[in-house]
Amino acid sequence: MALSATVLATQTNKLKEIYVSITPSNSPAGYVTGGDTLDLTALKNPSFLSEPFLSRTPISVGVMNEEMSGNFIGIVPGTALNNYKIKFYGPGGTELTAGNYPAAVTGGTLQLVIIASGGVN
Repeated sequence: MALSATVLATQTNKLKEIYVSITPSNSPAGYVTGGDTLDLTALKNPSFLSEPFLSRTPISVGVMNEEMSGNFIGIVPGTALNNYKIKFYGPGGTELTAGNYPAAVTGGTLQLVIIASGGVN
């Protein structure tokens, strides 16, 4: 797995919104065909924001901001918090091949929004 997810902000009312920055990396390994695993149990919370963690699968995970020089992603929902996938595509719409991420992806911006039920999650 070469994805790191860091919480940027949270908001909790009837729905919980968690804004997350995704950082693809070529260390220890690059992209895996079929999508890199996004483990929602491993969110990093360096700012100690309130309630960023989930105990059940969210209602939705969507793209808030992607600036990767024409590269884009697709999110494959998981059956559990630890097995979501992010598939990366090149500017022409073809999935990236297994191997190192292009510099446009590792140097780009990718932010997601996670929507979950509010209250005890």
